[in-house]
Amino acid sequence: MLNHLRMSNLHHVVACCAKQFSIFAVYSFLALYLSITTSAQESCSETDSTFALRTNLLWDAAAEPNLAFDVRVSDHVTLGFAAGLKPWPRWGFWNWDNSGRNSHWRNFAVVPQARWWPERVWVGWFVGTDFIYTHYNVGAVRFPFGMYPQVRDFRLQGSFWGGGLFFGHSWWIADNWRIEAEAGLAAGLAAYDRYDCPHCGTRLGREHKAALVPKLGLNIVWHPKKNKDDKKTNK
Repeated sequence: MLNHLRMSNLHHVVACCAKQFSIFAVYSFLALYLSITTSAQESCSETDSTFALRTNLLWDAAAEPNLAFDVRVSDHVTLGFAAGLKPWPRWGFWNWDNSGRNSHWRNFAVVPQARWWPERVWVGWFVGTDFIYTHYNVGAVRFPFGMYPQVRDFRLQGSFWGGGLFFGHSWWIADNWRIEAEAGLAAGLAAYDRYDCPHCGTRLGREHKAALVPKLGLNIVWHPKKNKDDKKTNK
């Protein structure tokens, strides 16, 4: 009986210690995260940059080189313009679905946009709106997650016009470098010619359809360095 009470008390003490340690670990992690984030934002946001260049690494991974610039127009608003071009017909240098069907995908896109930053430009969360125009020539491509199933067995050549909303978050990682993650959705009109094979074949007709286009971005952003004289003037 005595041993049972001792073991029960021991289990109770261990459980209490584990609970206290878990609480301490959580608070320590939050404090460390906040201190790193705050110090990074304070040290980097002192540049008060008015201009930034960025590239979407997800577009780059799909072998579509792209470049964008953003201009600060107020303490909470930036305007930007992005463009991408994919002149070769593959996902990079490989066939994405390994089907051996000789898939074909070329396109270019332009995306003007505006962002609103609740806290401060270049810092933390942002929401935005954009306009999208893209011209594409796609056939025998199986996109991830079952998107755009009509291009699996046909070639579509045409354009898409649309507009959308998105949101994201920015993290400073160095004095002149940031990373951004963003997601959104655009709606618009697709107008294209349909062909019965990826490279040639009979033109089957002209089609117009409403379409939804998801937006995903993992951006690396660079800000030009400021001269010391400029920093003294701003202070």
